[in-house]
Amino acid sequence: VRNRIDRTNLRSTLRTMYMGRRGELLKYALIEGGHISIEEILGSMETRDELIQLYSSSIFHKSAAAPTMTEFELEADNAIELFVASGNYISFGPEVVIEYVAAMESELMALRIILTGRLMGISTEALRGRLRES
Repeated sequence: VRNRIDRTNLRSTLRTMYMGRRGELLKYALIEGGHISIEEILGSMETRDELIQLYSSSIFHKSAAAPTMTEFELEADNAIELFVASGNYISFGPEVVIEYVAAMESELMALRIILTGRLMGISTEALRGRLRES
């Protein structure tokens, strides 16, 4: 849950930066409870490099450096999947259920990407580039 909060906060921060807006708008969009505090995020909004540095020790270090929002979404989803996959070696407990639910979400997302892409006439190669690692 904390990783998903961090991903949501990073996404909100990047979108706010792309819009050219600053912390005042972002204060209302950020969620408490992640590994990175809201104060740290608001303090690192001056440049993109500060934000990348802030997330350098988290699982979203590649996501923070992604040049586009599409690449950010791909990298962030891959980071979450890698984190959840660490539960593969646990045979009993809540990790098993969480991993199963995450795998179902991943499969549904892949199906949505493929079907929507086909409806829009996107090439097969472009669709492969948008699919998450699984």
